[in-house]
Amino acid sequence: MSSISDAVRWLENLFIFMIFFLTKARHTYTMHPLMDEWGDEADVALQLLSYEELLKRKVIAYGVYIFADIERLSPPMMNAVVKIADRIEAEWGNAAVQNHPRKVMLRYQLLTFLYNTGVNNYRVYRAAAVTGECCFPVFLRCANDHRGSLTGLLNTQQQLRQALRAALREGVPADQLLVTEYCDTRSEDGWFRKYAAFIAGGRVIPRHLAFHRDWMVKLQYSGRADHYAEEMSYLSANPHEERLGEIFSMAGIGYGRIDYSMDGDNIRVWEINTNPTVIRPRSVYDSMQIGNQQRFAESLGRALNEVHSAFSSGQGSADLTVSDIGRRYEHERFFFRIKKHARQLVSPRLVGWLRYCRLRGSFSED
Repeated sequence: MSSISDAVRWLENLFIFMIFFLTKARHTYTMHPLMDEWGDEADVALQLLSYEELLKRKVIAYGVYIFADIERLSPPMMNAVVKIADRIEAEWGNAAVQNHPRKVMLRYQLLTFLYNTGVNNYRVYRAAAVTGECCFPVFLRCANDHRGSLTGLLNTQQQLRQALRAALREGVPADQLLVTEYCDTRSEDGWFRKYAAFIAGGRVIPRHLAFHRDWMVKLQYSGRADHYAEEMSYLSANPHEERLGEIFSMAGIGYGRIDYSMDGDNIRVWEINTNPTVIRPRSVYDSMQIGNQQRFAESLGRALNEVHSAFSSGQGSADLTVSDIGRRYEHERFFFRIKKHARQLVSPRLVGWLRYCRLRGSFSED
């Protein structure tokens, strides 16, 4: 070592490196409760880092980088973080990167792949590519957000055209609109069930089981004892672990949450979120729920520590220079923002109407 400071840095990198969890700056909230209120259970060396801050740094510290929130990245930011992920892998090994942005399947790519491979039995279409083979009913949603459906169920071409026109006039980008065929997974008892499970460190961790009378299932508790018992059975048995692990692997996702339902014995995947809300503040949960939350936080912490352990025996230990990538990003971002602001000078309603007119040719008449 050339100096005492170099020796200290080497020891820090070797023994005190972190897992860096990357999100957009406005979406770090997904991890805050875990770190602020469930730290004793999770017990993991985790540091939040926004992509915006990452791209300002000249060098990045030695450690594991989990690339979350990928679906929210702008094209210039995506280009930049792909280059950073490539550089990390080249210098520190594959174990240093979780969710390589180039390898992760986003919603449209994932759901199309799962339909083509027989996992799902419903199709999704880009709004501009809807064909006469589309099976009604359908609904609209955005490709890269997690707000759920933009519409109720649409039963005809006319209803679909009207819904597209409304969405475009409200400013939803045409290239973000997905037309999704409805898949009915209602159980014989009349309830819809939505399962959720995390992946981290190669472990599939069951998260919750939600029940609802409506097809758009949101996480809420019905208060029924039989539903609570069914959820407890799901959490303890982890019955779909192997198949979910295969789906995560095919999607290129090493950290995230899958939402799915069961259609008989078949898994039907709705989405995989790379930056889901991990856990909520303790005050949100009642006495019946708190034990499950503690066990989940402990399981997730163990899984993330396995990511940490797998990396600790990897290659390299020096900080990594990324200033050149940041400079290139700023250049691309400047021109991207100019184009974006130029488009905003035109009336959104006019833009929406023009986009709708362009899409009309995609639909057949009723």
